[in-house]
Order: sequence, then structure tokens, then C-alpha cells
Amino acid sequence: MLSLLVTLVVFLMLGTIVFQTFYVLNYQAFINEGGSPDPFPIGADEDEFYAPPAAIVLCLKGTDESLEDCLGALVDQDYPDYQLNIVIDSPTDPAVEVAQDVFAALKYKPIVEFLTHRETSCSLKCSAIAQAVDSLPERIEVVAFVDGDTVVDQFWLRDLVTPLGDSGTGVTTGNRWYSPDDLQLGSLVRKIWNAAAVVQMQRYEIAWGGSLAIRRAVIDRCGLVATWRKSFCEDTSLTKAMRHQKLRVYRVANLIVENNDGVSLGNTYEWICRQMLTVRLHHPDWRLVLLHGITTGIASIVAPLMILVLFAVGNTGDAVTMLQCACVYQTVNFALLYMIGQANRRSIIARESYSRSAVAKRNNWPMHIAATLVTQVIQPFAVWQAFSMKKVTWRGVDYCLKGGAVKRIGGADTSQLERSGKDATAGGG
Repeated sequence: MLSLLVTLVVFLMLGTIVFQTFYVLNYQAFINEGGSPDPFPIGADEDEFYAPPAAIVLCLKGTDESLEDCLGALVDQDYPDYQLNIVIDSPTDPAVEVAQDVFAALKYKPIVEFLTHRETSCSLKCSAIAQAVDSLPERIEVVAFVDGDTVVDQFWLRDLVTPLGDSGTGVTTGNRWYSPDDLQLGSLVRKIWNAAAVVQMQRYEIAWGGSLAIRRAVIDRCGLVATWRKSFCEDTSLTKAMRHQKLRVYRVANLIVENNDGVSLGNTYEWICRQMLTVRLHHPDWRLVLLHGITTGIASIVAPLMILVLFAVGNTGDAVTMLQCACVYQTVNFALLYMIGQANRRSIIARESYSRSAVAKRNNWPMHIAATLVTQVIQPFAVWQAFSMKKVTWRGVDYCLKGGAVKRIGGADTSQLERSGKDATAGGG
């Protein structure tokens, strides 16, 4: 019986290796074939690009570490006709002071409003998005969304909007890449978890609200404002709507947005659980994500425990077989993470408009290895928590979860949130 169990676990680990390798190679090809990041290829006429009147919507509650850079970048877009709409949670929110400081020195003045329609059937972020979209003038044809911890370059909006010129495209989105300036465990765990997540986001058409654009006509056609008023998160709910309308979720391959913020391990775990929860609540491929969480949990937690038990009971042959398989599994994992990192780094560097160093940051390989192992343990627990949780707290606000429904049940005074985003927010989404 024990030998049969060993065989099953070994085959599961080998199958997971094949599955993950296929997904990563597909992602690497997707990034490499993404084309030139230059929005104006040589000989192209600017008028040929789809660039209708657009609005950027930024919803703020509390502040992120990079909020000042985010605001400065949003008013420096190389786009012919756009407006910036900012919805702040309340007049006492610390984001108000940051915004005032940034825009006091700039000629450009955004449209700033406070959240007044606080729906209880969705998150405050979705309430703010619905309010912002409803208030846009009729001439706006495209709506772009961004998070307070997203620092974009000047071609971001143009690259995001251009593919919407194809009527078969419903949503365009980019992806995030965490490259923390610090090498603390929490920051590295978030980086490594996200490296695996971006592959699944590309594979399962999971949009990212930190870099997202939709035609106004598609918002109306899909009834997205009504959907957002019943959603916990704005982005994962898009896939189902797009598939129903036979529209594409188009991921702009070269639009990788780098984030250098740090975060604690506790807040990283909460953030991972919340990311998994949004998939569970809204995305049609949640079962595949859940299955992957289960298989990786068996490979990274159950298998090592079985190896110890096998050695303890004297079953050396099976123990050695499993140990060899575990070593192969981990070696392949490290190689795949490296491949994902290199592909994204090339994409980031290729965007010359980024004020990023072309030289890779220093690496502390022992810390990266330790963080990878911690991530492998955290992931299945986060998936299980997302699967079973009945209540979640996001930016000081409590939400009750029942089936697929969300109900806001409490909150915190945003004036009490720390100005630093390291522990108060753990990322925008």
C-alpha cells in the first residue's frame, strides 16, 4: 500500500513538472513574440493608431509606497486626448495630501472626486470604479484602469489602447512584475509567487486591474457597471463577461510594469490569499487554479514529509526514489522561475521609456532559494484559505462572503492608515 502511494506521488510530481514546463515555455514564447515595444514603428503614421478620447481611472484608499511616482507618470502620457479621473475614499484619506503635493507643482490638474456611492454589495474599489465610469462624459470612448502602486511609462496608455481598435478585442491588459529594492523574505516571496502567477494569468486570460483598458461601448454591452456593483474585484470578473460576448482578453506582451516596493511576509500571505479569493469568486477557470494548488501542495509539503517517514520506517528504496524525484522537481522549478524572470526582464529593459536600470539588481541566491521554498509552502495554504474563507479584510474594510456574493460589513477610518504602503496595503490588488 505504501509503495503504491509513493508511486502515485512520484507520478504526480513528474506530471506537475511537465505541466509547469509547458506553461512556462508557452509564456516565454508569448513574451518573446510580443513585437517591438516602440508604439511608432519606422514609417508608421501616427493617425493610423487607434487613439480615441480616453479616461484613466485611479481609485485610492490609503497610500502606496510608490503613489507619488504613479501620479506623476499618469499625467505624462504620450496620448493625444485623455483625462485623469481620481476617486479618493474620503476627504480625510491620506491619499489626499499626497495628491495635493504632487499636483501643486504641475500644470495638469486631474478630475478628483470622493467616493459617495458606497455600495454594500461589492468592494469599495468596485464602488469607486462604478462611480467614476458613470460620471464620465459621453465623448470618452475608452476607459483605462490603474492601481496606486503602478508606475507606468509615457507610452503605457497608447500601448494599452491601440489593440482595442480591433472590434473583437474587449479588454486589453498588461502584467505586473515585482522587483523589490529590499531582499527581505516577504518581498521575495511576493516576487516569486507573482512570477508563477503571471504565467497562469496569461494562460487563463486573467486580466490585471493595475493595467487595464476597455472600450466604453463594451462596458455598456456587457453591463459591467452592474457587474462591478456586485463584485469583490473588478478584473477577474471580466473573463466570464468577455467569453459570453465572444470578445478577447488581449494581453499586451511587452507591457510588463515593474514594482519595486517592499512588503512584510504577513502582508504578502494576506495578499496571496486575496488574489486567490478573487479568482475563486469571479473567474471561470478557478477549478484549474485550485487543482494546481493541490498538486503543488502535495509536491512541496506531502512529498518531503513522506520521505522523512520512509527513512524513519526503514523503507530506504522508496525514500531514495522520492528524494531523487523531489530534487528533480525543485531543480526544474528554479530553472522555470529563472526563465520567467529573464523573459520579463528583457521585456522591461526593451521599453526604453522606463527609467529602469538595464543592469539586473544584485541577487542573494540563498535568500531567493529560501523564499522559493517558503512560497511553495504558503501557496497551498493560501489556496485552501481562499477556498474556505467566509470573511476577508481589504484595506481596513471587512467583507462577508456567501457563495459568490460579497457584502461589506465594516471598515476603518482611512485617516488612520499608514502613509507607507509596506504593511498597510501589500500591493494594489
